[in-house]
Amino acid sequence: MNVACRLLLALMIALTSLNAMSPERAEQFSDDTEIRIGNLIPYTGNLAEFGAIGKAEAAYFDMINARGGINGRKIRFISRDDNSDPTVALDLTRGLVEGGTMST
Repeated sequence: MNVACRLLLALMIALTSLNAMSPERAEQFSDDTEIRIGNLIPYTGNLAEFGAIGKAEAAYFDMINARGGINGRKIRFISRDDNSDPTVALDLTRGLVEGGTMST
């Protein structure tokens, strides 16, 4: 690995670390009664056959919730259809990360 690649890697790690420590992230809402898990999967479009994976994941988390959740905390599985389109996936990812409740 040459020097330029090492410097670039070190810079990326440093910027990522600074972003993780930002005060804005510390002020986000935290709920002690649920665990949120976001998911993007193509339920429609060219890759719709992979939508079965999202349905299986939802069923699994429903089973976990029916058994009392994880340490008493229910799992809120937020699954969005990206329609096999990367531009839609980008917007949906932003919505999940920033708000956790973006709907399509």
